[in-house]
Amino acid sequence: MSNNSYHHGDLKSELMKAATVILRNEGIDSITMRGLSSELNVSRTAPYRHFKDKEELLCAIAKEGFRKFGAVMAKTWEQNIERPAAERFAEVGYSYIKFSSEYPEYYSLMFGNHSLLKHSNSQLKEEADSTFNFLKDMLSYCQDEGVFEVEDKVLQARFVWCALHGYCSIITTNTNEIAASMLDDSRLFLDKIICGLTKK
Repeated sequence: MSNNSYHHGDLKSELMKAATVILRNEGIDSITMRGLSSELNVSRTAPYRHFKDKEELLCAIAKEGFRKFGAVMAKTWEQNIERPAAERFAEVGYSYIKFSSEYPEYYSLMFGNHSLLKHSNSQLKEEADSTFNFLKDMLSYCQDEGVFEVEDKVLQARFVWCALHGYCSIITTNTNEIAASMLDDSRLFLDKIICGLTKK
């Protein structure tokens, strides 16, 4: 691949794609700016025209992950508009779990690398906050429908997020056999979460 391949400004996206593949197959420590420039056959300084360092590159990948994640949940919510509120909520929960299984490279970066969210990149924080706000909006809807207990939505959202994140972290960090088994059991797990939210 020659340097001429990037005359139209696509090096930024190619860097993100290449880094995402390495993230999935080898892990975050295997990503280096020098290694990426070598893989893409560009000068060692070329990547720095788009990202000042590795952390900024990872922030961009995490932002992309949050956008994909948010789009999947929003689409699932809309596709199940005719279903009862609790079932609709559970379907979004299932899409959350499936996302972690299908895109572990994004998920681990989004939720497993807490230093990125402390980064000065405000757009990354906005993307992360938008997914949490979407969860609060769904809880508010289910409360208004009389299905979930009417209580502090932030506390409810934290309960759901912690439960789902713990479950998904086990899926993304274990063997394929364990991950597949937990994915199969996820409907039962979601039922338990719904039980904890349901109005008594």
